[in-house]
Amino acid sequence: MPTTLRPRSTAADDAEAIAAAATPVRDPLWMIARQWQTGELLAGNGGSLASAALSVSVTPLLLDSGRPPASPVIEAERAAEPDDLGTAARVRLAAELFRLFRDHGADPAAAGAARAALAAEFPLHPVRPDAPQAVAAGRLPDAAALLRRLAALGPDGSGEPFPALPGIDPGAAPQLAEAVRAWYAWALTRLPTASAAATLPPTRWDQERMTYAFAANAGPLALRCGDHDGGRLDWYSFDRGTLPAAGGQPAPAVTVHPQPVRYRGMPEPRFWMMEAGDVNLDLIAGLDPAHALLVRFAHAYSNDWFLLPVQVRPGVVRIDRLTVTDVFGDVVEVPAAAAVDGTLAHWRLWEITADEVAEADGALGVRVFLPPNPPPLEGPVLEESVLARDELANLGWVIETTTPDEDGNPVDRNRRWLHLRGPSDPAYHPGERSGDTYRLGTAVPDYWRPLVDSGDNRHRWQPASVPPGAAEVPEDGLAGHLVPHDPATRLADEQIARGGVRMVRVNRLLHDRDRRIGWRARTRQPGTGEVSAGLRFDVLGSPAEPPDLPANPDFTRARRTPPSVLAGPFRGGPAAAEDWSIWNNADATTASRVLPTTRPGSTGWMLHVTTTAAGCGIVQQWTATGSGPDQAVASAWVLVRRGRVGLGTGNGGSTGIDVTGAPSGDWVLLRALAGGTPVNEVILYAVDALGADFYVDRIGVQPR
Repeated sequence: MPTTLRPRSTAADDAEAIAAAATPVRDPLWMIARQWQTGELLAGNGGSLASAALSVSVTPLLLDSGRPPASPVIEAERAAEPDDLGTAARVRLAAELFRLFRDHGADPAAAGAARAALAAEFPLHPVRPDAPQAVAAGRLPDAAALLRRLAALGPDGSGEPFPALPGIDPGAAPQLAEAVRAWYAWALTRLPTASAAATLPPTRWDQERMTYAFAANAGPLALRCGDHDGGRLDWYSFDRGTLPAAGGQPAPAVTVHPQPVRYRGMPEPRFWMMEAGDVNLDLIAGLDPAHALLVRFAHAYSNDWFLLPVQVRPGVVRIDRLTVTDVFGDVVEVPAAAAVDGTLAHWRLWEITADEVAEADGALGVRVFLPPNPPPLEGPVLEESVLARDELANLGWVIETTTPDEDGNPVDRNRRWLHLRGPSDPAYHPGERSGDTYRLGTAVPDYWRPLVDSGDNRHRWQPASVPPGAAEVPEDGLAGHLVPHDPATRLADEQIARGGVRMVRVNRLLHDRDRRIGWRARTRQPGTGEVSAGLRFDVLGSPAEPPDLPANPDFTRARRTPPSVLAGPFRGGPAAAEDWSIWNNADATTASRVLPTTRPGSTGWMLHVTTTAAGCGIVQQWTATGSGPDQAVASAWVLVRRGRVGLGTGNGGSTGIDVTGAPSGDWVLLRALAGGTPVNEVILYAVDALGADFYVDRIGVQPR
């Protein structure tokens, strides 16, 4: 009978415990007595395992297409059409075409004319006009459109007749035509075109359940997998549909030496062996059966398991016969648990679950599924979506935290939303004036997509639309692909548990014996709990702040230049943030640069300013001198490292300091009424004669 020993110290403090542990044992018999007391010296009626003879049969597991259920076959998404190519890929392909013009010895004038004609015939339209590749519009053709025009050339580019292309006459300029043929054949070998997509098996992704579903067979053994989350495929991924007949490809019996299974945290077999403290199974909390079973197994039955190494081919492996020999020469045949239990046990922990119970249990046995491929290499996350419930809003949400742009590069949607959301968002600054404001609904980030009940009494979710302008930030072609933005999409309610679901798309790579296989797969993982978008309707709250008078008050727009530096008296120049200037009222050197903010609770940018004299710093005048509101309130978050700084608002050229701040080691909010009228300028200058070194997170001026 296994024994679990949990010693407890009676020492009053750590010093007493250390002294007791360091006390020498004078009588070695005392140590043996402790072993006898715990039953370690009791002999067992049996010998230790010495060898095992194992007979197995292997049946290849095949899908309905006749291919093994390897990860690329199951998970690979359909190949993209040429129209799915990103703008960067189209630009690179078009540039390669004109390089081939030169390599084939085409006349430069004819090549230039062909380039202009092709660019006019197949114009390039970037999804975002501000994308870096937008400079190629009008200069290079759309490579995807050109590939479609050249489809008649065949996979090797030698087909006839040659398609009609503007600026390219095969008779007058054969070099250009040959270059086009070579380019088309080269592009087909490197791009996932529509013809290549036809050779791939259809996707086995069940969009409604957000899992992979497929069926396979191993001879007469039918297996199905209805809820595979992606990743490693193992025996527990399958359910058995029918019972097999005895058979398979038998392998010769092998004799192996069993080795005890060891794992971290396993109890030691001897009394005086000290266990490592990095794993403490006694700390596992919970009274549910799963936790209790785990602790009981680890403490009481951990030394009952042995490892038998056997080399087999991929497929379904059935153990036909197992005999073990102990150190006394006794041979014992170990029957399958299914044969011992018969029809009394309908479920077994270490066997594939069957749809129906077999009447004849002789054909049953322990089956192990050996995956046809090792775990693949996995690249960074290309797309990530979290599906979660929002009980407060009575909605579900698809939160597209990461989505690819038009070139396939991942975009952090939260950072993008924080950068682009408008300053009218109340999250920037709460209202402070008297009166009430009314909002029909609070703003929702553009990457939060609502889910509502489908209304068909089948307990399913469906995507809902968001009113125009509710997100305040345009998507600009960044919609995700994991959950289609289609009202016809349906998601099973039971698949979105209370903890939520995390879904990702990644690139995977696998090395075969003679080639490399790459594919794009999606994986379903547990979520992190419920979410709340803060969505509320009919909101009565504080009044909306009037817009800030200065432009770029939070320094989100930075100049694409090195840190700005200004030297000399009575001089001005651009600051590192757009719309802001540096001004020296003395013979000083003043510098500024834009950095990520360090102010707690802020996620934007800050401006670092250093100056060597008083009356020098940053300034902005947003309207002409002599114009502007009569009254205003200025505020600025500052962190002063050296010297003192002063904030002031007033009429351009005569603005004075209204409030000052000194070094405190923490962020301080400077706030004051305008000291001059009308208000058209704000300054943040050094006050001390030796200048100042300070950071400013935001400068706002609101009229009163």
